[in-house]
Amino acid sequence: MANDLIGLSVIILVQKAHFLELVLSQLVTNLDASVVDVIVVDASDETHCYVPSDAILSAFSDCHVLFRVLRSEPDRDQQMKVGAKVAVGDAFLFLCAPVFFDSSVMSKVVSRLESGCDYGVMHLKSRRAGLLSKSKGVLSDMVSRLRGKVSSHQIVFMRRNKFEKMSGSNL
Repeated sequence: MANDLIGLSVIILVQKAHFLELVLSQLVTNLDASVVDVIVVDASDETHCYVPSDAILSAFSDCHVLFRVLRSEPDRDQQMKVGAKVAVGDAFLFLCAPVFFDSSVMSKVVSRLESGCDYGVMHLKSRRAGLLSKSKGVLSDMVSRLRGKVSSHQIVFMRRNKFEKMSGSNL
């Protein structure tokens, strides 16, 4: 049975902000109409929280998407909870920055959620052509499957109610 999807919150978990501007530029060009807000949860060890450029702020504003940057402890679980607590969507798309994807990824996530799927993990292929880059992606996926943890080559999507149930949080 399909659940109606009112809105999707994209929550970007950041440990290092090196490629974040590039990730955000790519994200804004691949936004789906269901995205209602984008939240960056910065857990980098830098003294100052990430500050987006005026171009990024303007691009999200032009798309009528709420954009926020929050600070968190450097723990992925904590980052997810911090982002989910302020998110306005009925479903969350968690990205571990830096992650690069094309527009088909966003539409696949939305399609799965609209068809009634409550949560899922998608494995992304490396865009780099080198053998070392591809090997790192394959090894990362293998390690994440063995450890049961999500790697930066994966994205997680989940309905709000499932996140609350699994995390023990009441958002």
